[in-house]
Amino acid sequence: MFDASAVEPLLARSYVQQELIRRGVLWSGFHNLSWAHREADIAYLLGCYAEIVPALAAHVAAGTLAGALRGRPVEPVFRKLGNAARKAAL
Repeated sequence: MFDASAVEPLLARSYVQQELIRRGVLWSGFHNLSWAHREADIAYLLGCYAEIVPALAAHVAAGTLAGALRGRPVEPVFRKLGNAARKAAL
């Protein structure tokens, strides 16, 4: 979880996703572990977080997080549509 009072959550999520993917780890907000993952896989993932989380904290403290992104930040998947669904049903 990212503290929304410290950093915009979607910026933090974008940065973590960017950095994990850069290290070859697929992540979209969660991990799917299975018996196919070896201890070395999990150790690699934890090592990635050991690098990324301090870098994230440093960017937040310096106010440089948005500039550390190599593209646009992720956007919410679900958006409020007002009463559009109700109008469609009528």
